[in-house]
Amino acid sequence: MKTKGLLAKIEDFQNRLIEHKKLWGESLDDTIPDYPIRNHKKLEGQSRVLGRLLGELRPQLETFRDSWMMENKAAGVAWDALDAAVGLSDVAQIKGPSLTNVVQALDQIIGRLQAMNPETQIEAQEIPPTPKEKPLVFISYASDELDLADFVKNILLRVSDRKIEVFVAKQDISSGADPLKIMLNAKLKRADAIIPICSYESKKTPWLWWESASVWAIDGKVHPLFTDISANEFGPPLTLVAQGKEFFAKQEFFETIETLCKNLRVIPVQLDFTEQEAVKYAELNKSSSKPTFQAHVKIRYEILEQTQIYHKYSLILEIQNKSTSAFDDVVLDLFFPTKYLIKKVWDYPHLKSSLPKDKPGYTCLTFAFNSMPEIARQQFSHFLLPEKTLTIFGIDEGKIAILEYEMDLIRWTDRSKYKVSYNLYINRRAPQKDSIEFSALQYF
Repeated sequence: MKTKGLLAKIEDFQNRLIEHKKLWGESLDDTIPDYPIRNHKKLEGQSRVLGRLLGELRPQLETFRDSWMMENKAAGVAWDALDAAVGLSDVAQIKGPSLTNVVQALDQIIGRLQAMNPETQIEAQEIPPTPKEKPLVFISYASDELDLADFVKNILLRVSDRKIEVFVAKQDISSGADPLKIMLNAKLKRADAIIPICSYESKKTPWLWWESASVWAIDGKVHPLFTDISANEFGPPLTLVAQGKEFFAKQEFFETIETLCKNLRVIPVQLDFTEQEAVKYAELNKSSSKPTFQAHVKIRYEILEQTQIYHKYSLILEIQNKSTSAFDDVVLDLFFPTKYLIKKVWDYPHLKSSLPKDKPGYTCLTFAFNSMPEIARQQFSHFLLPEKTLTIFGIDEGKIAILEYEMDLIRWTDRSKYKVSYNLYINRRAPQKDSIEFSALQYF
């Protein structure tokens, strides 16, 4: 490329970079400047154009300057100033100085080009092609659940034919290295996806929330896997941004693996367990989740109103303790066809409704015994004793809530399309599941 042509391109690149710097600075939060909070579409458009220009000009830019690396020695962080200047994935403390540094460096390069013969041919430095990095998946988990994370890692490596890099903190940080720097700088900041292993244990730690949010903030994909806790009980903010699957439901487990691979443009192979993996999966299920069937669940109904064209019912749902000790906690997810419910929105400390994305047409009612007010817990706690029966929904004295539904001629024809199902979590263990045909809960 001749000097005059290169000069025009670099000046255009610098002008666009200055314009981008101005808009980016105006888009930051005045209180906590971290990432832009406004003008996202325009910034993304600028970033794409700048990235393409940089791809064209980088060989020439590296001819005039040996290194474009910057470093914060106090934080122990190093980065490529050109990449940070044109991209949007770095925090303000990195991108801001990069923009300033690159704009100033371009002034010097422009000055050198202006002093040269406009017809001189500028030969770009021979730069070997940059090796393509594997997409990176970060696995987040509670410290006591390393076996689960390791299992997912090995499955991902096999299914992707090792075309994916998988990071598990305790295993993949070498002795003597700074774990926080490795996690933040080398892994979280460039992760393409994260698999949070969600359990009662990981719900207690801020690390899973923070790691998931870090990946989501840079447009990484979040693929939760739930072990001994439901998505509703695990709760937001994670469940607001990602639709998770159950770890110990084989089909859902591999749906997560397949979706993740396809999002990373990796073709998965053999989406099934090997014989050895199947044995390990069963062992993990037994040791980590330990399903409990110490409760007998009874679902029935009472007719409240009955005419030739309209029926009104009340659901009765009872849980009897068939173990030898009192329950510490009871959590119930009840999935009920929305169109038949009379009351469709529930928002109490112990009983909340939601519309699960993976069950269209259903309302999920989540009951949590330990979320009841103290007085209510004392009133109903004796129903958690062995052989006692806790009535979550009913009509008689001793029930906790009333769930009413209705049937008429218009909705009657759809009754066979639905079931009423539940996931029951006793003492924070894996769910006891069952369902009943909705048609069996009406007499129309």
